[in-house]
Amino acid sequence: MMRIVTLATYHNRREATMNALTDLHKQELPESVQMKHVVVDDGSTDGTPEAVANQFEDVEIVTGTGELFWAGGMRYGWEKSIKNREFDYLF
Repeated sequence: MMRIVTLATYHNRREATMNALTDLHKQELPESVQMKHVVVDDGSTDGTPEAVANQFEDVEIVTGTGELFWAGGMRYGWEKSIKNREFDYLF
């Protein structure tokens, strides 16, 4: 079994985030590939985390501080969710 974890961070990027997650969920993967998704919401006020939770129940949402920006959000997501997982690839 190949295990892939995706990690993304956003702040008030509802349309772009939903488009990216929609595309990821459209992927046709072999049965031997498992893909999990983690996103860091860094204080969005545009409804992005609610939209993600409503449309993609399998996506883990990590709530940031609102002051992480992209690099800080990626580090925060790693610390809060990814570093203790077993996976083969991080995307």
